[in-house]
Amino acid sequence: MERVAIAGLGLIGGSLGLALRRELPEVEVLGLARRQETADTAMRMDAVTAASTDPAILSGADLVVVAVSLAETNAMLDLVAAHAGPGARVTDVGSVKANVVDHAAAVLDPAVNPFLGGHPMAGKEVSGLENAEADLFLGRPWVLTPRPGTDMDAFNDLVQAVEAIGARVLLLEPEVHDRYVALVSHLPFLLSAAYLLAVKEQPHWTDAAGLASSGFRDITRLGAGDPAMYAAIAAGNREEVLGTWAAMHEALDQLEAAIVRDEGETLAALLEEARRTRAEWLAAHPEAAAG
Repeated sequence: MERVAIAGLGLIGGSLGLALRRELPEVEVLGLARRQETADTAMRMDAVTAASTDPAILSGADLVVVAVSLAETNAMLDLVAAHAGPGARVTDVGSVKANVVDHAAAVLDPAVNPFLGGHPMAGKEVSGLENAEADLFLGRPWVLTPRPGTDMDAFNDLVQAVEAIGARVLLLEPEVHDRYVALVSHLPFLLSAAYLLAVKEQPHWTDAAGLASSGFRDITRLGAGDPAMYAAIAAGNREEVLGTWAAMHEALDQLEAAIVRDEGETLAALLEEARRTRAEWLAAHPEAAAG
């Protein structure tokens, strides 16, 4: 891998560029931006070795990473199909995979531009190139989602690059990925947002807000995420999100029933089960818990 083109220089694309420039300085990093101001900023930050708003910059890369928002990913794949050079491999960083992988299969010739879906499980509550950091992927899973028949050998250098910047490569089928992230990523955001919507409707919210501290801060952190991004995620992963939402309703109903019936032992048992689930996760995944 000599030249990587990052199509989209936001938080993830910018962080990837910074990480590659630091860990693999021999690799040329090209950036495609929507605005010249963003291209200039990426150059000043040393997130890229060259940047442009002209998609022709993609033609010189042997690997193209689509790093735009999920809502823009399919359109960017269309652009990549028109401008990537023969032999260039293509991947993406989107948080929903089945739809993206299917679209890539429709617009990219695998004999000319092989595609392998990807999703780094990393991010922040804030977006934008100005918030990019080279350490964003350290210790984080980077999921790759091959379809049957995908030539993984063609992406050995991608795997090596992901590992070089400190991420952990996992292989999942696209549909399995979408089921898992609905549970551990998409549902938590929606719950955080739902909680914020609920408290703001309470007549005493303004006065109660003065008492809010670390517990309120922690449960609402995800609700501060990009609304447009999560709306696109919910739409793109609708069935899996609704499936996890149904499970959440069932758990809420169990807690409510125990409170309504004044069944203290039942309530305590449910809360203990919740506490134990988190403790088991912490024990099994200390690297994720630490971040």
